Amino acid sequence: MTVGLAVASNAVRAVAVRDGAVKWALQTEVVPGGDLRSAIAELLRSAPLPRWPKPRVVAVIGPSGAQTKRLTGLPPLQDDAALARVVRGSAGRFFLRNGIPITTSGVSPDGDGAWGAAFESPTVEAIEDCCRLRGLRVRFVAPALLALPLATPERSILWTDGDVVTESTYHANGRLASVMRVMGATREDTNPVVVPALAMLGEGAWLFADAFGATQLDDSEPVSWRVGRDQHSEKLLLRGGKIAGVAAVLALIAAILVPSLGDLYTARRVSRELSAISTRASVAIRARGELDHMSRALGDISRFAARRRSPLDLLAALTRALPAEAALASIHVDSVAGTMVIVAPRIAGALAALDSSKAVDKLAIVGPVTKEIANGKEVERASLRFVLKSATAGAGVR
Repeated sequence: MTVGLAVASNAVRAVAVRDGAVKWALQTEVVPGGDLRSAIAELLRSAPLPRWPKPRVVAVIGPSGAQTKRLTGLPPLQDDAALARVVRGSAGRFFLRNGIPITTSGVSPDGDGAWGAAFESPTVEAIEDCCRLRGLRVRFVAPALLALPLATPERSILWTDGDVVTESTYHANGRLASVMRVMGATREDTNPVVVPALAMLGEGAWLFADAFGATQLDDSEPVSWRVGRDQHSEKLLLRGGKIAGVAAVLALIAAILVPSLGDLYTARRVSRELSAISTRASVAIRARGELDHMSRALGDISRFAARRRSPLDLLAALTRALPAEAALASIHVDSVAGTMVIVAPRIAGALAALDSSKAVDKLAIVGPVTKEIANGKEVERASLRFVLKSATAGAGVR
């Protein structure tokens, strides 16, 4: 349940709404010169409020106790809260004072200006105190002019609050477009069509438009005063004074123990430079490691190429070493050793000639030496085993 509490100069009204339907509506008159607190307290005592759950209470104050204006000449701040603090600190510049303290609302930016409101502080305090005594908490207090468009489909509204008559216009979204006071209007001129939920109250339903509209206001309404905000600010100021004292002591200690700002700046700059050097050093170390790895790989390739003999070079070396009448019948070789079959008039002479070769070493006859006839001449055939000479010795062969 939401209870809308509307305070005017001559009456206090309340409307309770649950699930979109009006449950009850009450009004208490305020006699001229009477006590507003007593009227609010009397109305709340007679209201059939549930014990649990506690209803949501939103209060609105009529034009006689709330000034609603479009404020201009504000600083170009993007923070609405900061803008509201500026208005609060210069309330006399934006709102009229008649000897009664005023409490300003938050602001709602509108083009090059902002909408804001100022409430008579005694009225705000009376609403808060009476609701608290009844066990209720007021969500916020807003100008009644913000609640009226939620009670009627019309977008130009005349509203009477005692001797004050205002004409307000609204945008399609229900936000205020303009407000002005009207002279010479009567209550009969201010009875527009109301929404169906409010029309259920019958004749005179429009009198409760402000209280009903209060139940429809959103909790995020910016042009409002949040109950307890100023008290909270005062507590923060007192607490801030204590914190400031502690901060002063800490600042003195810091001045003694902490190096000068120049030293700190130098230390930070050196730290950044060292960090940059460290990064470059890491890159250089990685690059050197990669270069070392590449050098080792190239060395391995070079040594492998040096150890590896070309078959043609080996054949050429053996052919040059053999006597003119000898011949190489076959050869099998790997990277280390091999075997060959030679044919010569005398194997001993061919073996001696091969021993002087720079291509092979450790020659040995394998198997028997046989004799055969080739081209009408007797020759000997033998199989020889050999080992390739080292790459250093073989380099001269190439």
